[in-house]
Amino acid sequence: MAELRFLPWDEPLLPAAAATLVREFSLDQVLDLGETLLVLPGSRAGRRLLEILVDQATQRGLLLVPPRRMITVGSLAEELYFPALPLASGAEARRAWARALERVPATLIQSVFGEGGNQEDQGTVLSLAHLLHSLNHAVGSGGWTFQDVALECGKGLLHSDEERWAALARIQKEALAALRGAGRLDREEARRKAARDGPPEFSGRVILVGVVEMPTGVRKIVERASERVLALIHAPEEMAEGFDPLGTLRKEWWQDRAVPLEDAQLAVRDRPGDQAEEVVRFLGFLGGTYGPEEITLGVSDRSLVPYLTQSLDAHGLPHRYAEGSPVAHSPPVQLLKAVMAYLESPRFGAFANLLRHPDLPSALDPEGAPELADAYFREHLPAKLPDGPLLEGGPRRDLSALRATLHGPGLLGVLQGRRSLREWAPRILGFLGEIYGAQAIRRDRPHDRLVLEGCVLLRDAAESLLRLPPALDGTFTASEAIRILLGEIQEGRIPPPGEEAALELVGWLELHLDDAPVLVLAGVNDPFLPEAINADPFLPNALRTRLGLEDNQARFARDSYRLTAILHSRTHLRLIAGRRSGDGDPLRPSRLLLTGKADQVARRVLLFTGGDDSGPTPPFLAPQELAAGRGSGFRLPLLERIPLPELPQPFPVTAFRSLLEDPFAWVLEQAIGLEECPDDLQEMDPLGFGSLAHAVLEGWARSPEAGSSDPREIRERLSRTLDLLAKERFGSHPLPTVPIQVEQLRARLGEFAQWQAQWASEGWRIYAAEARTPAGGTSFDVDEVPLRLSGRVDRIDRNEVTGGWMVLDYKTGEGGADTSESRTRDGRWKDLQLPLYRYLLGDLRKADGTSLGLPGREMPADVGLAYLPLSKNTGPVEPSVAPWAQAEIEEAWEAAREVIRVLRTAGEVVFDPRRTGRRAPGPFGALLGQGILQDEGGEA
Repeated sequence: MAELRFLPWDEPLLPAAAATLVREFSLDQVLDLGETLLVLPGSRAGRRLLEILVDQATQRGLLLVPPRRMITVGSLAEELYFPALPLASGAEARRAWARALERVPATLIQSVFGEGGNQEDQGTVLSLAHLLHSLNHAVGSGGWTFQDVALECGKGLLHSDEERWAALARIQKEALAALRGAGRLDREEARRKAARDGPPEFSGRVILVGVVEMPTGVRKIVERASERVLALIHAPEEMAEGFDPLGTLRKEWWQDRAVPLEDAQLAVRDRPGDQAEEVVRFLGFLGGTYGPEEITLGVSDRSLVPYLTQSLDAHGLPHRYAEGSPVAHSPPVQLLKAVMAYLESPRFGAFANLLRHPDLPSALDPEGAPELADAYFREHLPAKLPDGPLLEGGPRRDLSALRATLHGPGLLGVLQGRRSLREWAPRILGFLGEIYGAQAIRRDRPHDRLVLEGCVLLRDAAESLLRLPPALDGTFTASEAIRILLGEIQEGRIPPPGEEAALELVGWLELHLDDAPVLVLAGVNDPFLPEAINADPFLPNALRTRLGLEDNQARFARDSYRLTAILHSRTHLRLIAGRRSGDGDPLRPSRLLLTGKADQVARRVLLFTGGDDSGPTPPFLAPQELAAGRGSGFRLPLLERIPLPELPQPFPVTAFRSLLEDPFAWVLEQAIGLEECPDDLQEMDPLGFGSLAHAVLEGWARSPEAGSSDPREIRERLSRTLDLLAKERFGSHPLPTVPIQVEQLRARLGEFAQWQAQWASEGWRIYAAEARTPAGGTSFDVDEVPLRLSGRVDRIDRNEVTGGWMVLDYKTGEGGADTSESRTRDGRWKDLQLPLYRYLLGDLRKADGTSLGLPGREMPADVGLAYLPLSKNTGPVEPSVAPWAQAEIEEAWEAAREVIRVLRTAGEVVFDPRRTGRRAPGPFGALLGQGILQDEGGEA
């Protein structure tokens, strides 16, 4: 039997365990652990225990002979037996599962995974191989095969999944055979054999330090060596009945025990940000007594980490997240993902996304290339990148050159054809070498450290593919090989830099063996603490219980014990729970908080449900570094005053509406040059749709059918013009929505044809289309200081019968257009476009610059001004003719002068949250605080 040694929990476990090891294994001034295996729940605890052993040995003048191995429970079994064949690596096992999925009948896969189990798709096969490898590990941890599970399912579960597990067993049989054929052995199969056969191979001591849970498959092997096992248990000996012969928990004993939490140790706050502020408040309560290395911040809910780091940053407190960042976020992995997506499909979005990667070589201009791609995309909305020449217009030439460079021999040129994974591995690494090899990498720069660590993990994964036995390899495209390579590191994380004197954020499972005297634990809510297993599609909780795998009861018992041990061994402890998630969804309190006496449980329920944060809250007594906190540097807008040294010349007529509505947003665009560059359009935006409509109407206006009164002739010419321009602009492979929009425009133009035929029958003829002001604009006098105005009029008609004139402005917006909306209810002008078109009339020119010969501003009042709406409404087209008299038009001109006068006098535009930014379109709304800032009335 194993020897159980109980270590009282009035101090942290690791120092007590180290002291015990010093007493047990010291002889003749030597602390000899050379014949021991030290087994701990996590690698972080192992590193810390070794540090403490070194310190204690040094203090006692002992020579330390380190343990033979310091391992986690998951690696213990392999130290106790020798497998008949080399154990398969993770990469080899996953390839075996993929090979099995490729070999079994498709109907078998679909019986397990439904219609999503497509064995012809490499991405699907890879995902399923990873899933089955993980499932094999989960089931194997209990010493079971898939066939064993199928038999258990047939023994009376409420919902029997016997048939599905029988199908899984056939796939498992194929995978294990593939491994044996490659000279490898599945680890779970090797453990099952080792649990049945002979004595263990290891003859030293196995020391379990705080190991309170052990998979059944590992337990069966360890039990064969139990006489050499020493279990160090963090609990008083009077609780011995709560532990089994190997020192792990009896979950039934811990199920109903009350966690000895005092109300003063618990705080309930509303949202994640409130929890983060409570952490800082508690640190202030400590008054600077403890240094950062003596404080641990526990996080049971990972979604809280951004809130905690932001709050700590705002108060100037250095910190690091012990789990680090996912390797998936590192630059080289992001680059390979972009390359994979581009090689898999010629989608333009994949091409543009690849060009955005900032680490591309200078030959690809990573700063300018995204703008070129976005400009081409906005103009042509391509779904696919053409195999041949790019469409005419815009940045075609420069973008073609970038594409040629990208496909050159130094870059994507090496990623062509089909090869084995062993052949692809050095090619992919060589591609990364071309990108990063010439860069000067420095570990002290965050970006460079992520590059370096990401490349190291990719190198290790590539080496695992390079060592694949031929029987597990195959032939793949470059994109398939990259997908497999990335799959090998998908769970990898890059540790944080080892900065000194930083608060460490640690996950729940690491906290029991952490020995810092101060612990603040945030996110004490279900389902994060304890973590629940309820929605597993293959191993629901009931089946886990039947198989003896880790289930909800085991997790509750484990976390109940750990929290109890933490409560006894910490000098200062603060638990923080939340009522709502970051999305505002309600949260449940952790079940660990609802144990104990009825009155105590009732108080905690009321604390959670009452919305009252007045529970035990320490005062915010900030230490010096907190008192001098910098506060948040967040500001909106970035500039509160924008100087206007001079107005743009010539000044566009269409700018007046923007100025009257939101001068600050207009200045951001005109004076600073901010511009929205959307890269996620799924259809023509209003500007693009209107541009196409105007181009079609301009082309038609210059055709012989422009004077026709036959609606069929007009409609056919408009339709042919639309087809021609759509083909020129969008090519053969536009986004799927573009053809639909083209047909919507065709329907609008059909309604226009009906109106135009009637209009022509009444004597109206097109006099000019797309008439514009001279190159330098038209003089507009403002207090004897002229301003040059520019404008472009869609269409000017003259009636051959009456001699009247009509200025028409096409409007393609969803709401159409109505001239009555050009003024507010109290008569103030808010849209000066048509009145100013009337001002420009005498100076308008043809496309070649020659004058139209129209009468000037003093011409008779027989000039109509109208919007011609071409909205999606299917009703008849009807122009909205302005009812303004000449005096009203001149009043509009004076309103325009007042706008210019105010700008010239002020010399700047000042941000006012009560007026500006409230209806700013696109990105300007966010820049100006739309939905973020609140005015005094509480309106965002």
